[in-house]
Amino acid sequence: MSVGDWVPWVAVAAFGLSIVNTVWNIRRDMRDKGAMRVVAALYHVVTPDNPREEEFEREWLVVTATNVGTRPVTVKGFYGVINAKKHFLLMPSNETCEERMSTPMPQELCEGQSARCIVPPTVVEKENVKYFFVTDTHDRDWKSRQNPLRAAKNKQTPRMNIE
Repeated sequence: MSVGDWVPWVAVAAFGLSIVNTVWNIRRDMRDKGAMRVVAALYHVVTPDNPREEEFEREWLVVTATNVGTRPVTVKGFYGVINAKKHFLLMPSNETCEERMSTPMPQELCEGQSARCIVPPTVVEKENVKYFFVTDTHDRDWKSRQNPLRAAKNKQTPRMNIE
């Protein structure tokens, strides 16, 4: 075989490899973005050293936002929706130890990091909350599932140990 017989095969192999590389780069660029998962639940917030009895009696509303994407996302705040015209901002008062454990806003979350907002559930009527959401600096809203606290009425509230 001469050199001229190999040239077309090498050209076809290089062309095929370039197509595969282009498709892979487009797929990677489409998936390379920030994404948030928002979870709202009721917890008993318990200190690990020596939990007090009143900690087991009081529930706290904990809204957690976790970056499940591949890019950093800066969270501006935690919000809730009751209906199309009635929204509310969750803002911890920092009066209690539990509320001081909330993440200060704005907060940049890298891949896998979380921010949380801890408030007493008496702030909202849990049966009426349609969903919770967080807003980022690009004005995107990342929502929790619908009616996140309605099912919590009949379940036993889990404990959340804070270190």
